[in-house]
Amino acid sequence: MPPRGRAAGAQAVSKSKVVVRMYRIGFGDCFLLLVPDGDRHRRILIDCGSIKRDPHLDKGAGAVAKQVIKDVTDDDGTPRIDVVIATHRHKDHVGGFADDVWDTVEVGEVWLPWTESEDDPAATGLRALQDRLADRLAARLMAVNKPWLAELAANARSNADAMARLTSGFKTRARHKPRYLGAGEHDPKKIATPHLPGVDVHVLGPPRDERVIGRELPQDDGELYLRLGADADPVAPPSPDLMQPFGNQWVLDSPSHQLEERHIAMLRDAVRFDPESVLAAIDDALNNTSLILVFEVGGRFLLFPGDAQWGPWQMILADDEAIRLLHKTSFYKVGHHASHNATPRDFVEAVVGKESAEPLAAMVSVTEHGSYSDIPRQPLMEALRRRFDHVAVSDVKGDQSGFTRATKWSIDFEFEPALPLG
Repeated sequence: MPPRGRAAGAQAVSKSKVVVRMYRIGFGDCFLLLVPDGDRHRRILIDCGSIKRDPHLDKGAGAVAKQVIKDVTDDDGTPRIDVVIATHRHKDHVGGFADDVWDTVEVGEVWLPWTESEDDPAATGLRALQDRLADRLAARLMAVNKPWLAELAANARSNADAMARLTSGFKTRARHKPRYLGAGEHDPKKIATPHLPGVDVHVLGPPRDERVIGRELPQDDGELYLRLGADADPVAPPSPDLMQPFGNQWVLDSPSHQLEERHIAMLRDAVRFDPESVLAAIDDALNNTSLILVFEVGGRFLLFPGDAQWGPWQMILADDEAIRLLHKTSFYKVGHHASHNATPRDFVEAVVGKESAEPLAAMVSVTEHGSYSDIPRQPLMEALRRRFDHVAVSDVKGDQSGFTRATKWSIDFEFEPALPLG
C-alpha cells in the first residue's frame, strides 16, 4: 500500500499509542485496532455487522460503516485499511460489509476462517449444510408464525453480498486472495505480514475438526428431514412415515410386538419440530468457526475470539502453548456479546492475564435484544468486573473508567507499547 499521512477523518489519537476502538454498532461487532508505525498508525478492522442498532444512536450498521471509513480516510481523501478480518459470517459480524461504501476503500489483505475457503471441500460442504439448515429453518419458523426467530435464522445465512466483498471486493487489494486461517495440525500457529510491521498474530482457532464446530448439527438430509419436518404440516403431528423408518419386510404383524401408546407418544415428541434447538445448533456451529486471534503488539497481548463457544475453548484450554499466551493477555474482546456459553469461567478466574504486569481491560459489544434476554449475562459481567481492571460495554451512555469516548460512535482503549515496535 502507498505511504500515507494521518487519517483525515479519524478521531485524534497519540501517534505513539496502540488504540482499540469499539464501535457502537448495537448487537454486533466492529473493532478498529490502530498500531503505531512511525508518524502514523497501521489499521486492522475486525468485523462490521449488526442485527439490532444501538438504541442511543439514530442509525445502524450502515452508518457505523460510514464512520469507520471516515476514521480510516487519509488526508489525500482515500480510505485505507491494512488488514480486514471477518471472524465468521454471521450477519452481526459481517452484515455491514454489504454496503457499497466499501468500494472506495484500499485494502492490504483480508483474513477469513478456513471454513470460508472455496478451494477446501470440507469447507464448502460445511457451508452448504449450514445454509441449507438456515434456509429451511427460516421458512419453517415463518410458517409457524415465529418471525422473531426467523430473523435469527437469517443471521446464519450466507450473507452473500458481504462475503463477496470480503472475498474479492474493495477498491484495491494488495493481496488479492484472502488468507484462510485455522488451528489444525498443518496450519501456522503464528503469522506476520508486511502490512503490520512489528505485529505477530497467534492463531488459536477455528479448529479443523468439524465435529468440534458442528457437533449438534444434523449431518445428512435424512436427519435434516427428521429435525425440521421438512415435508410435514408445521402445526400437524409428524407424518406416519416418521414412525416407520424400516421397510415392510422388517415389520412384524404380531400385536405382541406393537408399541404401547406411551412409547408412540415419546417417539412423536422426539421428531416433533423444535425450532429453538435447531436454531441453537446452527448458531453454535457458525460461532465455532470464528477466528480466534491473539495480537502481540509491543510486548502486549490482545485476544479477539469472535463468537467462539465451548468446543474451540475446550481445545484451547487443553493446549499448554495457548495457555501461555492467555496468561500474558491483558486485553480481551469478550466473546459472543458476553453470552453464557462463550467465555469459560476458568478463563476469567484463573487463566487470563495471570502473568501480565499490565492492567487488564475488556470490551463488550452488545445492546439489549429481546430474543436474547440473557445477553449480556450478568453473572459473567460480574466475574469480568472482579477480574479485570477496566470493562467497557458499547451501549452504556457516558464515560467508562479506563476508556475514552471522543464521539458518539465509538469507545477507545489506549496504551503505550511496553516494547519498541518493529
